[in-house]
Amino acid sequence: MRIARNFFSVMVFVFLLSFLYSFYMNQEIKYIQIVNLFASAWVAFFLHQKVKIRASKVVDV
Repeated sequence: MRIARNFFSVMVFVFLLSFLYSFYMNQEIKYIQIVNLFASAWVAFFLHQKVKIRASKVVDV
């Protein structure tokens, strides 16, 4: 449940950033942009999880 909440917050943050950027550049949000957004959100989420796991391992040692 906590992981899902973290992923959702990351996804919303990335979506807001891309939306503001596209609005600033005066572009229409296209389907490809949404797909790229989800892919980047997944990558950011997994990288964040890996960093957390590494940090916990270091603390345990």
